[in-house]
This record gives sequence, structure tokens and C-alpha cells, in this order.
Amino acid sequence: IGLQYNLAHSTQGAMLFILSAIPAIPFLETSTRANHWLRKFLYVGVLGPIYLFSGICKIRYKGILSNLTGEWMRDIFENMDTAKKARVHLRFVQNYIATHSTVPSCAMSWGNIVTELILPISIIARADIWQLQLVFHAAEILFHVSIFLLIGPNFVRYCLMHVLAANPLGYVERMRLREGKKKQALICKTTSPEVAAGIGDWIRVGWAILVLGGWWYVQFKSDLLHLFGSVPRNRRVNSYFPFPELSMFAKPTENVNIIAGLVLTFSTALVQIYCMVNS
Repeated sequence: IGLQYNLAHSTQGAMLFILSAIPAIPFLETSTRANHWLRKFLYVGVLGPIYLFSGICKIRYKGILSNLTGEWMRDIFENMDTAKKARVHLRFVQNYIATHSTVPSCAMSWGNIVTELILPISIIARADIWQLQLVFHAAEILFHVSIFLLIGPNFVRYCLMHVLAANPLGYVERMRLREGKKKQALICKTTSPEVAAGIGDWIRVGWAILVLGGWWYVQFKSDLLHLFGSVPRNRRVNSYFPFPELSMFAKPTENVNIIAGLVLTFSTALVQIYCMVNS
């Protein structure tokens, strides 16, 4: 998956989800547990980490202050070459952001903090809350559409993955049969014993731990290589295995803050472990 980094980084999430669906597909018709695992894995193992680590990389390589003031965002608009400007659909807005005060770029940077830090860790921690799911999908789709119009078609493909995860037809069905399903669930709870976990369930658990461990391994590796001087702080660690660092829009500046990146990586890892243990 990491080998697709340079030319196809916006397809990595879909590739990982398809690969991870293999241990669930044979059981989807007969196992409710497999259905629930696959959809939750899309949140916890694919979408959440992709956004979260993109945000952490911006803190790591751009610094905290640059993210709070929007300086890094304004630099993107000011330094766009002719080829990149040709991909912009709303050029008058792009020109306004590049030539006016820092307010627009600051607002966009704070929006990025929400979509790449706050919402991803929230969805990783509480992927079962449907209201949070809707907020997550709406915010991320708006984020991708805005970037598509103002910068270019980079990660707009992820809008399709959000539609897949949101399962809009499922919401319609649940609303239509809400009362009936409550009664059915009550009957099943009182008459049907819980089925013991099988080999397929344990395979899926093992795969989820492997994938999540791989995500956090890459981030810890980057921070430690920088802290111990193995890699200069002004150079990114774009791992090819098992996953990329997701630092494609975080070119290092003089505001590099490896400690902040390590703190965020460590704290979010603790959140992930806590949620796995208590799920």
C-alpha cells in the first residue's frame, strides 16, 4: 500500500479497506458480528487513522503556532505555481486568500484541525454513535469539496468512501423500521443465546490489531528517528512499509515540532488501546 504513495496516495484508503474486507466477506451472509466489524473497521482502521495522522504530520512538520495562525495554509495559496493554479476552480477565492489578511487562512487551518485531529480521534473512540458518524462524514466531505475547488482534486475520492461508510439507505431503513426492530431485538435477546466467537472472529481481531499497530508504528518511528538524530528534522520520513507517514502536505519548515508530534501520537495510541480493551 505504501508503494503507491507518490502517484496514488488518495487511493490507499480504499485499497486497505478492500484488503481488510477479506476476513469478513465469507461470513457476511451468516454473521451479524462480521457485518458490524467490517463497518467499524472502516471507521477505526481506515478513515480515522488517515485523517488523524495527516493532521499529526502537519503539527509535527509545520509546528503548533503555524497551525493555529494558518500561516502554513496561506503559504500554500501564495506559492502555487501556474500548473497548480490551472487546477483551481474558484480562482477569485484563491487569489483573495493569497493576497488578503490572515483571517481566511486562519479559519481554514482551524477547520483542518477539526477535520484532521478532533473528529478523527472522536470517531476512533466512539465509532458507534451515529450522530458523530453523520457529523464526521458531513465535515470531511465539505473539507474535500472545498479543497477540490480551491486547490485541486487530491483526496476528493474519499467522498465515495464516506458515502459507503455512512450507508444512507441503512439510515432510511432503520428510521422506517425503528419500532419493529426494537421489538425484534427484545425477542431475540430473550430467546436466542449469544453465539460464541469463532475462528473468523479471532482472525478479524488479529487483523485489526495488526493494521492499527502498523499505523502507529510508522508515526512512532518517524518521531524517534528525528529525536535521536537518525533523520534530520527538516526531512520527512515517508515510510513504504507498512503504511505511509501521510505527510504529503506537510513540508518541513523552521517550526518543526517533533515533541508535539510524539505527544499526539502517544496520547492517541492510549485512546485507541483504551477503546479496544473496553469495546
